[in-house]
Amino acid sequence: MAVKTKVKLRTASSGDLLFINGIIEAAVMSWKLPERVKRLSMPGYRYDAASLETVDMQVASDSDGDIVGVVASCKPTEDMALNDRKALVLHGVFVDTTNHRQGVGRTLVQSVVDQARAESLDGVLVNAQPDALAFFQALEFQQLPVVDEELDYKHRYWLGC
Repeated sequence: MAVKTKVKLRTASSGDLLFINGIIEAAVMSWKLPERVKRLSMPGYRYDAASLETVDMQVASDSDGDIVGVVASCKPTEDMALNDRKALVLHGVFVDTTNHRQGVGRTLVQSVVDQARAESLDGVLVNAQPDALAFFQALEFQQLPVVDEELDYKHRYWLGC
């Protein structure tokens, strides 16, 4: 799929957080979940200035310089690590609703894959929301089996580099 919306990627700054969190909130509010669940979960999806110290965050901006998407990644925490693979964890990829299906999300995810490859890691791991499963499957992420139902997230996906 060719990118229909040309975007420029750059590292996010604290000045971008208002726009980033607006895109994330619009995305979460579009998920097929009860309204109460969406409202209660929103604080967990918002980023603040301290987040930028522990999470690698890239923003995609359009030709006007407007932020149209964001991707966040980091090294896995101990509870997310895969014993047999070294990975980057994709925290989330969010695209402004007016730019869905334009290749922006694909470009953002590819930047994380490129980063993993540059760091000589084996791939990218994501705990996907049910509404995003088709997106990750289209990008050829493979679902990992649930080994421990108490610990493993149900929708863990892997893409090797």
